[in-house]
Amino acid sequence: MIFLFFAVICGALTLSSIIREPRRFRNSIFLLTTIFFLFSGIMMESDRTPLIATILSLILVIVIPLSVLAVAVFLLINGVIMVRKEGRRIQNLLSFGAGMAIFLVVGLLLYMALVEQNLSTNKKALIVLILCLSAYIGFTFVAFLLYSFLYSQLPKEVKCDYVIIHGAGLLHGNQISPLLAGRIEKGIEVYRKGGCRAKFVVSGGKGADETISEAEAMRDYLIKRGIPNPKILMEKESKTTFENLQLCRKLLDPIRRPYHCVFVTSNYHVFRTSLYARKIGIDAQGVGSKTALYYWPSAVIREYVAVMRQFKWGFLVPMIPWLLFYLVSCSN
Repeated sequence: MIFLFFAVICGALTLSSIIREPRRFRNSIFLLTTIFFLFSGIMMESDRTPLIATILSLILVIVIPLSVLAVAVFLLINGVIMVRKEGRRIQNLLSFGAGMAIFLVVGLLLYMALVEQNLSTNKKALIVLILCLSAYIGFTFVAFLLYSFLYSQLPKEVKCDYVIIHGAGLLHGNQISPLLAGRIEKGIEVYRKGGCRAKFVVSGGKGADETISEAEAMRDYLIKRGIPNPKILMEKESKTTFENLQLCRKLLDPIRRPYHCVFVTSNYHVFRTSLYARKIGIDAQGVGSKTALYYWPSAVIREYVAVMRQFKWGFLVPMIPWLLFYLVSCSN
């Protein structure tokens, strides 16, 4: 019963934190911790119900290991697809690298199980360290993934003052890409659902290989879709998502305060952008446009890495005890 008790406490904490501020990374940790305690509690109580005990045992022994291997294979295949469709850039190799990392950890587990007695203390400590760090990274990644999905499903108030559309790269230097078109169309959808009262803020500067800024290209697209030019504000200096929001705030603060925004970006990018909005102090919630499925794995991994960099100390500090354990083990 102790695990179920902790599950209830963590569940209440998760719900309270989300209600107060859904744009927090800690919500993801609270959510997955709740699920962990709930599953552990059910496992502890399952001895009283043989059928439930059998089902849970199958999940732990068969379903989860096979799912992990299936995910690893999928990531490797996706990595090949990404390279073929998007080119040989580092960000397109993330899913392939993640798949290889999973196989490496599985191999270490098998190695430990088969030849543990023949390993030196230092090697055992190193393998334990790698497995612990892998488990920690896996936990935080799953937490991020689950809450990113949950956040995207939370209801958003579309009756806003501004619809901010985040830029993406242009084709041939001046043409709207399918990815960016999806964002703009989603922005138009939000605008219409909100009663056509909001103004658009198109945000994005000019890249080295672009002849016009992303903001200018988006403005022209909106005008062709029937949006009046006075309804469109441009922020055409930013290079990153964080700069998008910073410069949008500088643009909007002198015009009207307070104000509520809805920002539009690709669906995989919504949660990270919401974290930036909270950090900058903008009253904004996000909605996402659809993205090609093959693009998702690498994109989500990239989002996770960016969020962990933002919260680097909160991410790194929990690793210190394991590193100390390894150093002590090696010194003995």
